[in-house]
This record gives sequence, C-alpha cells and structure tokens, in this order.
Amino acid sequence: MSRLLVLGRALVGVLFFWAGVDKLLGWPQALAEVAGAGLPVPELLLALTILLQLAGGAALIAGRLVLPAALALAAFTALATVLFHDFWNAEGPARHAQLIPFMEHIAIIGALLMASALPTDRHR
Repeated sequence: MSRLLVLGRALVGVLFFWAGVDKLLGWPQALAEVAGAGLPVPELLLALTILLQLAGGAALIAGRLVLPAALALAAFTALATVLFHDFWNAEGPARHAQLIPFMEHIAIIGALLMASALPTDRHR
C-alpha cells in the first residue's frame, strides 16, 4: 500500500488516540462536558468514548481491524457532531463558531470512510 495512504490512515488514528488520552487525563473537564450536554449516565458514556477513541485510534495507527475501527469511529463522530455542534440552533457568531467544527467533523468522517475502504497489509 502506498506510504501516503498508510500515513493518512495513521494520522487520522492519532487524532482519535490523542483525543482519548486527553479525555482520560482531563476526566473532570470531559465529564462536565458530557454531563453539560444532558446525556444520561455521563460517566459510562465518557468511559466508553475514551475506550473507543483509544482502541479505534490504535487500530488505525497499527493498520489492524481498520474496517470496524473506522466505521465505529465514523458513527461515533457523526453522533457527537450532531450532539455537540448543533449550529442550526445558534445565531450570529455562535452559529459560525459551531458550523466550523461541524464541517471539520464531516471531513473527518469522510477520511474515516476512505480509510475503511483502503486495503491493508494485514487482515481487516
């Protein structure tokens, strides 16, 4: 496989792996964000989020189980994007401030879908 494809997949993996590490190290702040969104059982949801981000990110970096990792991360990102970046409910500068990360997450979902379709040197 092209080194550029491997690098691209790994970089998307690093994004998620680091997000999991950041949430784990900053548990109180991350928990406040989840609880602030009004989601039920925020401790459990945060723990599952961290697990998915660490495991999914590591899988993409290593090139192992790429298809299920990329699809799970894409679904998670789509859900999180709708829950946390609802630009359609904002007005003025706040709307733009939510629209930018919303669109960035859409691009990340696209990268994950492309990564899921790429052949790997190992079993998917």
